[in-house]
Amino acid sequence: MDDIAGHKQEKKRGQAISVVECYMKEHGDISEEEAKKELYARILEAWKDMNEECLRPHPTPMTLLTRILNLTKMVHVAYEDIDNYTHPETKFKEYIRCTIAEPLVM
Repeated sequence: MDDIAGHKQEKKRGQAISVVECYMKEHGDISEEEAKKELYARILEAWKDMNEECLRPHPTPMTLLTRILNLTKMVHVAYEDIDNYTHPETKFKEYIRCTIAEPLVM
């Protein structure tokens, strides 16, 4: 998600090749938007796989699986539409404030 969200900024800075460029080269004549669409579809499938795995009995302790899933959720939010991690002035800063500084009391 980081590569998809920050693709244009990284390209401007001349940084290493991203997953979007790799996908475009691997699949020939497809546009950047088509590549991103396919990559997001793969992310959706990965979410389905992770959720399904958490619902079935597993030898791995659920506490460990929950931590991994929560980290994955955080990364998803950080790079949801744009690179919120690099640009925290966007909604990411507000997410952190609501979650840590002012958590919902139940």
